[in-house]
Amino acid sequence: MNAILVLLSAVAGAFIITGCGDSKRESVEQQAHKQPNVHAVSSKPLIQPPTIPPQQMQNTPNNEQQNRLIAEKVALARSQNDQFAALNAMHQLMSAWKPQGLPKGDLLRLLGPPTRTSDQAIDYVFDQGRGGWEWSFEIKNGIVGDVLKKSLD
Repeated sequence: MNAILVLLSAVAGAFIITGCGDSKRESVEQQAHKQPNVHAVSSKPLIQPPTIPPQQMQNTPNNEQQNRLIAEKVALARSQNDQFAALNAMHQLMSAWKPQGLPKGDLLRLLGPPTRTSDQAIDYVFDQGRGGWEWSFEIKNGIVGDVLKKSLD
């Protein structure tokens, strides 16, 4: 409690020094005594983000294994026509996985049969009847390039 009062006193002093204080108003310290549940909050995050760039994190064996397991969930749910589970798994997968540079055959083995395919793109559509999402994997020379995500509203 003393630490909070010291912090509040310092804040109140800063307002008065900068001319923002009003002598007719109560000080922050006086208000804190009237409101015992008021606590100072730090703007500094409690958990620091990792310093490893996301590109390096996704290439670690654990992340590759996890991405492979999620891709298997996508394929299984699609094969069972469970669009809701397939869409949730696809969102989870695509939030962490960057398939650029992957051979076309590997993409097909990971995600299962696509909704549409051509020489330029492989499309996976997750239509829930009242909307959904489509991921289009552009293919150049048999390799995955850009991935486009489109809402089906």
